[in-house]
Amino acid sequence: MTSEQYQPYPNPQHYEPFGAGQSYPVEPTSGGATPPRTVTYAFYLMLSGAALSGIDLLYGLTELSYVRATAMAKHSGKGTLSDSQIDTIVTVSFVVGCVVTLISVGLWIWMAFANRAGRNWARITATVFFGMYTVDTLATVTVGDGTAISTAITVLTWLVGLAVVILLWIKQSGTHFQPAPEYTPYSADTYSAGPQDF
Repeated sequence: MTSEQYQPYPNPQHYEPFGAGQSYPVEPTSGGATPPRTVTYAFYLMLSGAALSGIDLLYGLTELSYVRATAMAKHSGKGTLSDSQIDTIVTVSFVVGCVVTLISVGLWIWMAFANRAGRNWARITATVFFGMYTVDTLATVTVGDGTAISTAITVLTWLVGLAVVILLWIKQSGTHFQPAPEYTPYSADTYSAGPQDF
């Protein structure tokens, strides 16, 4: 046997465990890469809610002259407010309503993408927003100041929000909002077993 063919056994004192020196990155992500169908349905419903809010805004703009005329007929001549004051109040109310509606559209879109990404805080936040919108819807329906079309849009938007909350909290959606398990990086320093331990 030649020296080239001779292969000595490895020195047991230099034993190195498999994978020593390698580290496995920790990626604490939430949910899976592909959301379940229930979350996908909720995502598209939230985008629909944003569209309904935009439609409500456009419809409200067409009703500006009607609301102004109604306010004039209701308060003009009573001495409490002048016509210019009534006109100012109506205009300011519409501007504030437009800003609030635009914020609502942005919140719908934000919640849609955050929930699709598996953010559990987004699911909780969306539920809180739905509770606030429920109070606003009850006030709108109870007072009845809006037109039939605006009231119908409000109720339809509420129903969309209800469906979204149900889809986000049913069992099929739960795993998408649970954080993935974190694995400790493996290295030779964490492995203390050696031949002397046996």
